[in-house]
Amino acid sequence: MEKRSSDRKYTRLEVRLISRSLNYKGTMVNMAANGICISINTEKNECQINEGMLFVVKFNSPAGEEIGLQCKVLRTHENLNGDLEKIAALEIINQSDEYQKYLNSRS
Repeated sequence: MEKRSSDRKYTRLEVRLISRSLNYKGTMVNMAANGICISINTEKNECQINEGMLFVVKFNSPAGEEIGLQCKVLRTHENLNGDLEKIAALEIINQSDEYQKYLNSRS
């Protein structure tokens, strides 16, 4: 059984993953102090996200503040229930104060 180093908080936030010429839209499905999990719909585009890749993940808090995180892809897998989506687990390499404040504000 996998042990997590911090508690996950479930969410549904629209995000953008950016790395050089790659730019994907997805949904953050959970978040923690040291990592996030993102679901990416692959129905319309091939998704080139592999272990070890670096991305900037941007999203807006419910208050409208843009938050950016530097992240490294830890692992990916295809959704097994037939949906055309890729799930990516990312480690936060460099988090902003805004992210920590937003995370702490969630119960």
